[in-house]
Amino acid sequence: MDNSPDRQFPALNLAFHDDPPPLADLWPSALFTASHPSDRAHFEMLKHLDKTLQPASRFDVPIVSPAHSPKNTEQSPIPADPPHATKMDRRRDQNRAAQRRFRQRKEDELKTLKESVEKLEGRLQTLLGLYLDQARALSGLIQTVVKNNAG
Repeated sequence: MDNSPDRQFPALNLAFHDDPPPLADLWPSALFTASHPSDRAHFEMLKHLDKTLQPASRFDVPIVSPAHSPKNTEQSPIPADPPHATKMDRRRDQNRAAQRRFRQRKEDELKTLKESVEKLEGRLQTLLGLYLDQARALSGLIQTVVKNNAG
């Protein structure tokens, strides 16, 4: 076989738009010789694929970019530091665990604050009731003093 740089290969026309050429046409048979049976088998496989595969429409498969794909809302479980984990994996897992702990502390603090608000609102109602009772009693005493001084 001639491996010189002056060897001429047949020109390939790769300028197709709607219908691509058969796969086997991309690999001209002039490139394959009897001394390369694996290449010949590859060429025959391409010809076979061309015959068996149906051409797909451009619109058969929707194109979804990663930026617009639906997000996975479920968190995958964090493995217990496997030995094959890379530094970045461990760092990501550590950050995820820290975020989870932060959210849990935040929820606990919010729950505690809500309970405190409920207790304080109950205490406020009790104090308002006591104030109104004292204000009525004071008003009654003032009226009694006014009657006694007038009479």
